[in-house]
Amino acid sequence: MDRNLLNLLQTIGALRFVDSPDENGGGSDEPAGDDQGDDGDEDEPLGENGIKALKSERLRASQAKKRADAAEARLKEIEDAEKTELQRAQERISELEKANKDFEDAKRRTELRASVLAEKNVPSEWADFVTGDTEDEMTKAADRILANLSRADKGPSLRPTAGQTGGSLEAGREAAKSFRP
Repeated sequence: MDRNLLNLLQTIGALRFVDSPDENGGGSDEPAGDDQGDDGDEDEPLGENGIKALKSERLRASQAKKRADAAEARLKEIEDAEKTELQRAQERISELEKANKDFEDAKRRTELRASVLAEKNVPSEWADFVTGDTEDEMTKAADRILANLSRADKGPSLRPTAGQTGGSLEAGREAAKSFRP
């Protein structure tokens, strides 16, 4: 293959050497530049031949990947065929045990959540927000929801200062007369 084409393919990332070939055919740690002494840092337009080479390399890489995937699938088929019936049954049992464990965990969390919802009397529209894996986590989530709901039920405070009792309409007029910005 032409040295300039190899350098081009290496520059665009379509070809990568473990050790880049130097002028003597050996390896070096530095990437090879082209014969004009260019340091290879500048991007040059590919030109018509470069674009053709790039397209053919992409096609070749895609075909190689398809062949590798097919070979991997065939290898799996061969390995599966070599397994004994007992090995296949053991693998299936372990898959089913894992699925059963996942189902049991989800069922346990659902039942625990239902008991926390009933105990705390959380409204059904807020039930999805009670989350967690343990009873303590779910109880804390339910408590936070109920605290926020009770705060929302009170509405905004219309009193400017907390702790002072309101007075009559006359007291408000007197306070307005003495108000100075």
